[in-house]
Amino acid sequence: MKLNTHIIKDYVSFPIIISFLNSSPLDCRLERVTVYRQDKVRQSSDLTLIKLDELTALRNSEQEEAYICFGYDESIEFPKNMDIIFVTPEFNPLEIMENLQDTFNLFSNWEKKLLKLLNKNAPLKELGECTLPFINNPIAVYTSGLRNIFFCERKKDKNLMLYSEEDTNKYLPPEEIDELKFNQEFISTIDATEPTLFSAEMWGYRILFHNIRIYDIYIARIVISETERPFKVSDLPLLKFLSSILEIAILKQDLPTNDHPQDFETVVNQILDKESVDESKLKRILQYENWNIDDCYFCVAIEISSYDQVIHTVSTIGSILEANIPGSVALQQKDYIFLIANLNVGGKTRESLLSVLVYILREGLLKAGVSEEFNNFKNLGEYYLQACDAIRIGSIYDETVWCYRYEQYALKRLILRAAAESNVEALCPQGLLRLIKYDEKHKREYAKTLKIYLQNNLSVVKTIRHLYMQRATFLYQLKRILEISALNLDNPKVKLHLLIVFEIMEERKLILSGKEHPFEI
Repeated sequence: MKLNTHIIKDYVSFPIIISFLNSSPLDCRLERVTVYRQDKVRQSSDLTLIKLDELTALRNSEQEEAYICFGYDESIEFPKNMDIIFVTPEFNPLEIMENLQDTFNLFSNWEKKLLKLLNKNAPLKELGECTLPFINNPIAVYTSGLRNIFFCERKKDKNLMLYSEEDTNKYLPPEEIDELKFNQEFISTIDATEPTLFSAEMWGYRILFHNIRIYDIYIARIVISETERPFKVSDLPLLKFLSSILEIAILKQDLPTNDHPQDFETVVNQILDKESVDESKLKRILQYENWNIDDCYFCVAIEISSYDQVIHTVSTIGSILEANIPGSVALQQKDYIFLIANLNVGGKTRESLLSVLVYILREGLLKAGVSEEFNNFKNLGEYYLQACDAIRIGSIYDETVWCYRYEQYALKRLILRAAAESNVEALCPQGLLRLIKYDEKHKREYAKTLKIYLQNNLSVVKTIRHLYMQRATFLYQLKRILEISALNLDNPKVKLHLLIVFEIMEERKLILSGKEHPFEI
């Protein structure tokens, strides 16, 4: 493992007069200890032992170099490209060199232990425990959804421990997660790519953390809590090195960031994208959850808030859903949490599960669309669209509702999708088009009268009451409507066609007047 002067300063045992360290704490490039000789070419990887007069002669050097200098004169200024640790000239250089070599060996041995654990696929906790003697503060790793993967800390009385065994694989308490959603300091840490310090404002102690990324995706965070000793500058490079080892371990062991079977999300995405899926593979994956292809399912699409997307607590919400809705699996799909519920496994009815869901939605200020039940997992894509359309439509027409059942919006869905078509005339029967043109030419409202008549199930009494019209006047208009349109209102299909077209035309008017619409036009 390569070191730097910040680590050297914190871990050598000999006294230091003063140090001037200008390099980044994260820049580790020192590999060996050497003694200065004027005729010897110095490398950036060298930590060089040097006398004060020799160092003074090098003040014009432009190389980025690191020195242990014997002697100190506060009147002398040195360039900022040098890292210098000053010790008293009385020290025996051999003892200093031996001490420095011991420090290099200390971290070399730590690296070897970590690599040995990595090679044998040891549990992640063992990597943390191997690091405790250097960090001397509690260490934990959380998923991006704030679930604790492991923790480790120095053994002490139980009441003095920061963590307990019950914390393993548990999420942060909901109240802490809710507080983090509105904590701007925490939100800003999500994109951090280097070890970063989080203030003591929320928990009462500072936290040093580093985000673990795989393929540039933030999947976990290693945190060190400042509860046993103050942080050192050298903690930053050590944390970053440990994080790099943990990243390899997570990737090498293919550790899931959730509790779903391997390839489950891949297969679901293939179905949603209408790709062919190997049925034997699908059966094998579903069996992990004790599911069968022909079980009874329904889908839920839960709208993700902007805060949840920013701080990556989607998996936390998913975990809460899975814990409270038996036989369910929660995944993230774009702007939704996608919940798949198996009624055979859960042993509950759709309505009983939805009553639980509504409570969770209210608590989290969330909204959801719910599909109808279906009995073939391979048809998942169609029912996912049902759930998505239900929430899109419901959010517009019923803003105060938390849970939108598809069956309440199925007809509206058909009408809205048709209303998004550019040519509404192509959907109209010829007789209705003739009637509309007659109205435009003669300033009549026969089409409106026909619509009210159909909506009242061809009841003359209800229609004239609705239109505030005399019976004789209405019957005359009805006679003219039938003469002009030549529509057979005794035919149920004709009536249904006309009713649907009238609804489409009404929605089209709203769209053109600027009303929000859930589907692209």
